[in-house]
Amino acid sequence: MATGKPTLEELRKMIAQLKHQRQKLEAEIARALIDEAYEKARQIRSSFRMPTRDRKRMAKLLAKSTEGKLTTDESRELDTLVNQFEDKPFAMAYDITRCL
Repeated sequence: MATGKPTLEELRKMIAQLKHQRQKLEAEIARALIDEAYEKARQIRSSFRMPTRDRKRMAKLLAKSTEGKLTTDESRELDTLVNQFEDKPFAMAYDITRCL
């Protein structure tokens, strides 16, 4: 590049180079965040897992539901367990995003 003020063409080349560098940096940051999120998920996922007893109970109630043999109380219990089961991934995702 010549000394003094850059030409219009030189400015265009510099801008193009900056755009490319920005895109590379954004991609590197995205990869780092993804890696960090996976590591955090690995570390905390057991704390968001539904207890074994509840999972077994839900499976039993689902089987009864399929057979059409649920009582009203069991239906309410199943709804509660299903809601808890569905909420866990969202809670974990929220916790991960707070850490990033």
